[in-house]
Amino acid sequence: MIEFQSGSILSLLVFAIVMIMTPGPNNVMFMNSGAIYGLRKTVPHILGVSLGSPMVLFAVATGGTILFKIKYVEGVFGFICSLYLLYLAYKVATSKPPGGTVRSSKPFTFLESAGFQWVNPKIWSQYITVLGVYIGGADNYLSAVLFAALIFAVIGIPNAIIWTIFGIFLSKFLKNKRSFRIFSITMAVILVISVLPLVINKYWLV
Repeated sequence: MIEFQSGSILSLLVFAIVMIMTPGPNNVMFMNSGAIYGLRKTVPHILGVSLGSPMVLFAVATGGTILFKIKYVEGVFGFICSLYLLYLAYKVATSKPPGGTVRSSKPFTFLESAGFQWVNPKIWSQYITVLGVYIGGADNYLSAVLFAALIFAVIGIPNAIIWTIFGIFLSKFLKNKRSFRIFSITMAVILVISVLPLVINKYWLV
């Protein structure tokens, strides 16, 4: 029986559901991809996030938190995350509508979406919390890390599909360039807002 440092498996499960299903960079990108490319072309993106995200937990569990204690590391990391998220927001805001003759973007590949997790502040924050609150002092440390990673991976896939389908539903209202442009800019703004408080409060140089 896996025992966690604080709370129970149920409390960890609730935490995982809340963190995964609430708006954040991944969910905004799923919705945007669903609206533009549909579910089938978003599958590599979904798998990349669902399998790549738990890898960050392993990084945190094997020394990531110690690294962040070095002076300025958190600030530099936050700066890099901010720049990349601003780049993604720009790509979302300037994306072309489906069926257009010019396509300046393409769906995220498996490797691209898995790699994005390493610069996603929400992912690092949630796993630092998991390690500090639930796993840090567990007797069966490795088993607890593996089990927590499995929970996030299993919940992540249906969540990604739901957000993608939501984007597909919204695409029905994006029949002209003006409505699509409003949607794209809105998604870009939400993408920035979804992690801005976290970056400012936790990772920024202050």
